[in-house]
Order: sequence, then structure tokens, then C-alpha cells
Amino acid sequence: MSEVFLLGEFDGSLVVIPRQEARRLAALHDALQHSGTWGEFLARTVQDEDTRDYLASQFDDLPSSDDAFDPEALPGFGDGWPTWPRQAMLDWLPASVQALGVVRDTLLSGPLLQIPEGLREDVIKALATEGVECRQDEDDLVTRACGAWMYA
Repeated sequence: MSEVFLLGEFDGSLVVIPRQEARRLAALHDALQHSGTWGEFLARTVQDEDTRDYLASQFDDLPSSDDAFDPEALPGFGDGWPTWPRQAMLDWLPASVQALGVVRDTLLSGPLLQIPEGLREDVIKALATEGVECRQDEDDLVTRACGAWMYA
């Protein structure tokens, strides 16, 4: 078993995220939520290569580090960026685990995977059968990675 996945709950569904991606997305959402200026945001995401690449693809020149930061002003924010874990599970999880849930279409953002919270043990067993270690999220990374702050 090489990659470790974290299992948590968000919005009435189980969410399963590769641990490294959960850490990255949680840190990104923390930066989005708590940065008052562009300088603060960039300092908090300096190690996040995916975010830096995304920003480079969206801006010819980044705003000044003293400019006020508003995540809502980021191109694609909440509409495909940052990664939406319930949608990305369709890429991350093997078909045997996806089969435990239901793929639902959203109005604008495409399909997502909804796995009933009562299937926690089934998900863990199905991942183990696939050779994937799954751990309960003890640090609230899954909730933060899902961007819970945007829905509070």
C-alpha cells in the first residue's frame, strides 16, 4: 500500500481524498479564507505548485502584493477551481468504490460522487481490497479541503 487516503464527511456525503491532496487543498482554502492582501495569499501558497501554475495561466501580471485579496475575484473560483473533492473522487477512486455511491449532476459544475455516510466501513474495505490504505480524517483536513468556509 503506497498512497494513503483520508475519509471524512462533507455536505451529507462521505468524501475520500488522497492525503497529500487533502493537505494541499486544506492549506489552499485556508489561504483563500484568511488572506487580506495578494501578498499574504501568495506567501501562503508559495509551496503550492498547482496553485502557482493556475495563477500563471490566468494572469499576465499578478496584482500588487499590497492589493486587497478577494477570492471571489479569481477566475474560475467556485466554478472548477480549486478542485472540488466530491467531483474529483470520480478520478481518484477505483470503480469498485465509486459503485458504492451515486453520481449526481449539478446544475453548472458537472457530476459529483455522493456516498452515503452509513457506508463508511464498506468504503474502507473496498479501498483495502484495491490496495489503498484509508484512514479516518482526524485533523478536519477533508472538511477544509472541501472549502467548508465558503458555506458557513
